[in-house]
Amino acid sequence: LALNKDVHSSGDEPELIKIGQITRPHGIRGEVRAMLDMDNPEIIVAYEELFVGQDKENTRQATTVLSIRLHSHTAIIRFVDCESRTEAEALVGMSLWIQTKNLPAPGQGEFYLYTLEGKVAQTTEGQIVGRIVGILETGGQPVLVIQKNHQELFIPAVGDFIANIGAEVVEFNLPPGLLEINAKEN
Repeated sequence: LALNKDVHSSGDEPELIKIGQITRPHGIRGEVRAMLDMDNPEIIVAYEELFVGQDKENTRQATTVLSIRLHSHTAIIRFVDCESRTEAEALVGMSLWIQTKNLPAPGQGEFYLYTLEGKVAQTTEGQIVGRIVGILETGGQPVLVIQKNHQELFIPAVGDFIANIGAEVVEFNLPPGLLEINAKEN
């Protein structure tokens, strides 16, 4: 399972994770349209509370949800205390966040990409690749950003490449030449 890389945390485990962004008002009764950045957007309808805030600010406002309707990766959301188009327009550009403790448990063999951040990346042969510092959403397959000695390497977040996920280390079974291609591009 993949969720957006943007997180807010006071410790090792993020408290909130970004799931989308409000793009425009919808209608005249205070509803907003939001683009969701989730593999399984249907889980959002179970939430009675979302957090709304700017990406660059460190504050997120807990907001009660009255209703959510889905259309693919787009949601039409109505919040308590947002009763007019003008109030909805004030929310445009804000991001939507949920508490990580409320995420559904991943299924067998599944994981959330954000849980890989901060871990050491190494090959199954024991070669240290670097530290996972981020996740790029490319529109296709997400890509893990790995940093070592001020150099960034990029490894597709493909299940076949990820051999083992430990508490501190992620082991990769990489195809021959992938690390060398990364080194040449940097």
